[in-house]
Amino acid sequence: MRSQNSFQVQVNEGIELLTVIQVLAKRNALPTHSSYYAKCKDYFKKHRTHPAVRKIQKFTSWKKRNVYPDLTEVGEYIEGFPFPVLHLPDSCSWYEKYGKETLHEYLNLCIAFYYHTDFHKFYTQNIPQYQQWASTVDTEENRGYYQKLQNFYNYQEKPDLYIYLDPLNNWGSHAIVSDAPQTAVPQKICFQTGYWQDHPSWKEEPVFKGGYRYLIWHEVSHQFIGHLFVRYAKEIAALSPLYNKDHPKLIAQRIDDWDYCLNENVVRAITAVLYLNHLGKEEYDKLLQKEQEKGFVYVDSIAKFLLAEQRANPKENFVAVFPRLLSYLSTLSTVKDDEKN
Repeated sequence: MRSQNSFQVQVNEGIELLTVIQVLAKRNALPTHSSYYAKCKDYFKKHRTHPAVRKIQKFTSWKKRNVYPDLTEVGEYIEGFPFPVLHLPDSCSWYEKYGKETLHEYLNLCIAFYYHTDFHKFYTQNIPQYQQWASTVDTEENRGYYQKLQNFYNYQEKPDLYIYLDPLNNWGSHAIVSDAPQTAVPQKICFQTGYWQDHPSWKEEPVFKGGYRYLIWHEVSHQFIGHLFVRYAKEIAALSPLYNKDHPKLIAQRIDDWDYCLNENVVRAITAVLYLNHLGKEEYDKLLQKEQEKGFVYVDSIAKFLLAEQRANPKENFVAVFPRLLSYLSTLSTVKDDEKN
C-alpha cells in the first residue's frame, strides 16, 4: 500500500475542450465576464456552427435550454493529447441520459473540433495562466486539508487527488465519480471546481481563491464513502422512510432519490465534524444551520453520532463505523414511522 499520495491541480485539456463547445452552443450557464472568456470568444467565434456545437444543441435540455453542466466531465474519456484518443467506459450514467451511440458520436465530433480549431494551440498559449491559477490552489494549506480528511477516515489507501479548475465555470463544483461499482476507495480521486468572482470584468482574469477547505472535505468524501454505499445498498434502501423527498430545497437541487439524499447527508455531516475538530464550535454551528436550511435534515444527528464514535473509538476507520451509523439511522426511521401512526 502506498504511504504517500499525489495532490495535483490543473486545467484538464479534455474537460476544457468540452466546456468551450458547450459554451459556444449556449448549452451551459454562461460564465461571468473575464479576460479569459473574452479570449475564448475571440479564438473560437468562427466555429460556432461546427458539427460538435450543433450536435450538443440537439441534446435533451435541463432547466430550459441547458444540458447537464456536469457533462463536461466526460472530457476525461479523451486522452493522449495532443493526439487525442477516445476511451469510453463499458457503463456510464450519461448513456442513460443521452444514449451510448449519441455520446460516442458527440465525443468524436469534439475530437474533430479539437483538430479543426487547433484547440491545442489555444490551450498551450494559456498554460502560463493555467499554472498561475493552479499555484493559488496547490498550497500547503489545501494539502493539509486533504491530510486532515484522510486522518478522519483513517483508511490505509492513499488516493491521488486531482482538482480540475474550470475557468469557464463560475457556478459550482462536483466530484467526478466512476460509474463502475466501487468496491474500495479509488486510487485516483477527481473533482472539478469553478471560480467565484464578485465583480466580473472583461479585463480581469477569473480568480481561484477561497472555499477549498469545504470543497476538499465535501467532494472527496463522496468518493471515500462510495464503496460503502455499494456494500450496504440493502440496508440503505431499508432506511428510505427517512427520505424527505418533498422538501422544496432538495427538489431544487435535484436530490431525486434516497441513496443520493443519504449520501449528501453523510458527506455534509463528516464535513461538519471536521469543522468542529479544526475550526471550532462557532463555525460548526454555522455550517449545521446552512445544511438544515438546504434540506439536509439529518446532518445534525449524523454529525453528533460520528462525534460520539470519534470519542469512543478514535483509532477505528470509517469502514467499521459506517454499519453502526446505519443501525443508528434505523432508530430514526422507526421514530418517523411511529409518528405516522
